[in-house]
Amino acid sequence: MSEFPSEIRKLLEDPSIVKAGVGILGDASKLRADFGVNVTSCLDLSCLAKLIDPQWSTCKGPIGLARLMKAYEGQELKKPKSLVRSNWERFLTQAQQDYAANDAIAGLSILRKLDTILISKTPPPNKAEYLFNFE
Repeated sequence: MSEFPSEIRKLLEDPSIVKAGVGILGDASKLRADFGVNVTSCLDLSCLAKLIDPQWSTCKGPIGLARLMKAYEGQELKKPKSLVRSNWERFLTQAQQDYAANDAIAGLSILRKLDTILISKTPPPNKAEYLFNFE
């Protein structure tokens, strides 16, 4: 891709739109390095889950998206190594597009579950513990 699409850049750089995912710091870092995109309002689902849900209190490292999906939705999120390790620098195959779409839907579903827990917290946790800008 020679030029980053301007509409996607606007969305990613808009601080009023939360971008949620697991390991989102790595994604934001790559977008910054490769395209100069300053991603704002990044929410790491793993960090938020560990911060607000006691079931993760003994978890040391990051919690993967598949594990979060199993815990909150009771569904298995398939992550075949052949797709995970495939070349994401080229035009995406249909299988890669489906994989990415499933990840996005899973992330949104988990965010909704975590939001339900988050709004019940008094006082709420400091947003700086799970929400960041990559500028």
